[in-house]
Amino acid sequence: MADLTTIRNIGPRIAADLHRIGIHEPDDLRGLDGDELYERLCAHDGMHHDICLRDTFVAAIAYVTTGDDRPWWMHSRERLAAAGRERST
Repeated sequence: MADLTTIRNIGPRIAADLHRIGIHEPDDLRGLDGDELYERLCAHDGMHHDICLRDTFVAAIAYVTTGDDRPWWMHSRERLAAAGRERST
């Protein structure tokens, strides 16, 4: 059983966020969706967290699933680019 902080982009604070919503080890992230994790945490805490937290969840899932070790902000760029494409259609 590996600690969540062994995942790139996940430090103690983000690991604590994940623990609060039932994610306790890296394999718990397999097959999950970053948007759903973000929404689950926001609902659990009764507040909207910074959207970059969603990108960190996406990065962690990608790392566990495919070994993609890009920093979380690269996932932010992808999210923002996708939002721009949606607005232009």
